[in-house]
Amino acid sequence: MRLHQSLPKKDYRVVKMADSSQNLSLHIGDIVQYDANSGVYCDGRNLHLSLKQCSQIEVLPVDDEARLSDLRPGMAGKIVRVTGKAVVKQRLLEMGFTKGAIIRVIKEAPLGDPVEYEVRGYSLTLRRAETSHIFIEPLEEENK
Repeated sequence: MRLHQSLPKKDYRVVKMADSSQNLSLHIGDIVQYDANSGVYCDGRNLHLSLKQCSQIEVLPVDDEARLSDLRPGMAGKIVRVTGKAVVKQRLLEMGFTKGAIIRVIKEAPLGDPVEYEVRGYSLTLRRAETSHIFIEPLEEENK
C-alpha cells in the first residue's frame, strides 16, 4: 500500500520508494507514521512530505507479517516460513520455497494474477492465492 493510504498513528515499514523520492531523508526499512493532518513522522521528526511524495512510497504494516503476495515487480524477499494445508505446503516446498531462500518478483500479468517469480535460479509462475501462504522478510537492499 502507499504511505498516503495508511491508517493514522500506526507504524509502517517503508518497503519501496520511487526513484524521484530518494532525497527525502527516508530509507527502505524505516518505520514511519502518517496522518493526513499532521504529516509523516520518522524517528520522532516530521518530514513535511507532500501528498505526491507520499504516494510514491510503498509501506507494509509493522505488526503484520509480510507475505510474498504483498511484493510487487522488482521487489525481493527472504522466505521466513511456509504455511497452508499439507498438500499446498509440500508442493511449495518442493518448488524451492524453503526457509532462507531469496525470492524476486519478476513480473505480473496485466490484471495482477498470476505473477512470475525467481527462486533458486529459476523462474516460475504462481497465483497470488498460493503465494499468500509464503511469509517473507522484505530485503531492503534489493527493493531500492
